[in-house]
Amino acid sequence: MHDLFAGVTLASMNVPQVLGYARIAGMPVVTGLYTVLLPIVAFAVFGSSRHLVVAADSATAVIFSGSLSSMAAPASEKYVALVGVVALLTAGILFLAWVFKLGFLADFLAHTVLVGFLTGVGLQVGIAMLSDMLGAVVTAAAVVAIGVEQGILLAIALSIFRHVRHSYNPHAMLLAPDVTGRWVPVPATPGKQTEPGLIVYRFGSDLFFANAKRFADQVRVLVDRAPTPVHWFIVDASAVTDIDFSAAQSVRDLIDELKRRGVRIVFARVSPYLRSDMDRHHITEAVGVQWIFTTLHEAITAVRRSTP
Repeated sequence: MHDLFAGVTLASMNVPQVLGYARIAGMPVVTGLYTVLLPIVAFAVFGSSRHLVVAADSATAVIFSGSLSSMAAPASEKYVALVGVVALLTAGILFLAWVFKLGFLADFLAHTVLVGFLTGVGLQVGIAMLSDMLGAVVTAAAVVAIGVEQGILLAIALSIFRHVRHSYNPHAMLLAPDVTGRWVPVPATPGKQTEPGLIVYRFGSDLFFANAKRFADQVRVLVDRAPTPVHWFIVDASAVTDIDFSAAQSVRDLIDELKRRGVRIVFARVSPYLRSDMDRHHITEAVGVQWIFTTLHEAITAVRRSTP
């Protein structure tokens, strides 16, 4: 009985929906019923989720109509044939994506960007249907400027840009005493230090060729503008899982420079993956194996034992 009610409820929502999507896609209305019936049967056989609802969607409908309406009249025999070819090509591409495990590409669509894209698709669908709802003529000025396909590419580009931007300019923190004297994380602002002679600093990203200079420059500024001479600089590497070749060169140069100035760099919270990179790029040799620790507590204890 529960399954019966669930089926009736789903049909009451999906059937009108797919009929509308067929209209948006420029297809005969009856094809909307095919999209809600046949995919469900296929997914029951081949799918792996018991909860996923498979049916047509507004984005697919808009892409079809936007791409094919310039090649044939909507709902015409040629148009329907073109839609069939596109559907088969899409199925082939998705099959290849499954074979080569390309599902990770969806990870490049950030949630916020994806929500914005879907909102834009909804607006475009609404605008496209205004003529039916209001009996008015919708001018080209009312159509979303760049189109759905370009919107997908833009969404991916924006997601990648956000990731690269964060990696290039990540959050950086240092431990500094609050009014009670307890160490708390604060923005890595020049002129602050953890305690006289010591700075504990956290860089919030992997180190690679684009952000290595920013890392080195920020360390230099923190040391130069500290209230008292710095002798120990602890790098909390909990957010660093990888160092590339160019960044490793910058880190080695920074270690040598600070060593000449009487400042010892110590690495804390170093993961096995990061330690492998440090060994491979000779950072371990430059900093000294005795100054690499898996916890921040060990690093601070070692520094205090070595401080006269």
